[in-house]
Order: sequence, then structure tokens, then C-alpha cells
Amino acid sequence: MILGITGGVGAGKSSVLAILEKEYNAKLILADEVGRELMQPGEANYVNIVNAFGKEILNEDQTIDTKKLAATAFSNPLETLRLNAITHPNVRVRIEWMIKEIRDKEPDALIVIEAALLSEGHLIPLCDDVWYIYTDEQTRIKRIMESRGYSEERCRQTIARQKSDAQFRAESRVVIDNSHSIEETKAQIERQMKKYR
Repeated sequence: MILGITGGVGAGKSSVLAILEKEYNAKLILADEVGRELMQPGEANYVNIVNAFGKEILNEDQTIDTKKLAATAFSNPLETLRLNAITHPNVRVRIEWMIKEIRDKEPDALIVIEAALLSEGHLIPLCDDVWYIYTDEQTRIKRIMESRGYSEERCRQTIARQKSDAQFRAESRVVIDNSHSIEETKAQIERQMKKYR
């Protein structure tokens, strides 16, 4: 089966992915990583991003400076939409190709696609099921502060720019509460995986 994993920053999606990979031999496809690969010189999204956002976003070696791109693209919603319109279609095509590659080698493999923007990237139709990794806001803030060194205010701003809990729940069929211990998360995953057998 193909499982979609989504959730906001600091929700602990990487912990869930690690469990699925280690304990269920899942083959992971990370949409953000695919997106970064496609922004490299010579790749599908590179020229269109440079044309849209200018050569000011380039490093000296002509690679895209992702921090400069983010500062421009996320400065207002229209610029974000413009970047997504360039990147998402090619990310989906590449992910479809990756799925085919995995299927050719291991027809019965569990494939997991992780993306904060599953629906915007039109990836939900590829998935047999979608899990929302939920974590309460205070725990998310604590995790972001520890992992990224952000202030509490910056954490709240980052969370506010993402989809709401209600939006994530609306596009997912399963909610995994990752607010507590890793053992509790593992137990929820195990219960859900048993339903698929």
C-alpha cells in the first residue's frame, strides 16, 4: 500500500517515519527532499524558479540559495502560490516515477510519502490512506525551539503560517497523536498497521 504522512512543523513526522522504516520496512519518499533535488541546476524546476524569482536568489556557484528563495517566496501568499505552481507538478511526476521504481523491485513494499502539503501537491490521490501526525502546540513549540533554536515567538509565527489542525484533519483519515512518549506513538502505529493486514 501507499501511505501518506502529513502534519505541521514540530509534530514529529520524522519519528513516525523512522518507526515505519525500521519496524515495517517502509520505503520512504520525502516530498521536500524531492523538491530540493528538482531545484538543482539542470533539474526540472531550476530554470523556472530562477526566471520567476530572479538571479538574486542564486549562490556564487549558481545553485539556488534556499534561504533567499524562502524569504522571497514566503513573503506573501501570491509569491508562495507562484512557487508552488512551479514546483508541485514536477514533484508529483518524480514521486510517481519513484513509486514505479520501488514497485518494480518490491511489488508488495509499504511505500510512505511524507509531505506537509499532501493535498496542495496533488499527492493524496496516489495514497491508499493518509495519516495526520498531531502534536499539541506547546509540545511543537518546545521541539522547534530545541531543534532549530527559534524563539517562542518565531515558533508561533511558523506554526501560524501552516495549515490549521482542522485543515489537516479534514484531509486525513487517521490521526496519530504524537504528543506523548514514543512508546505510545508506536502502539498507535501498530494498531493501525494491524487493520491493514
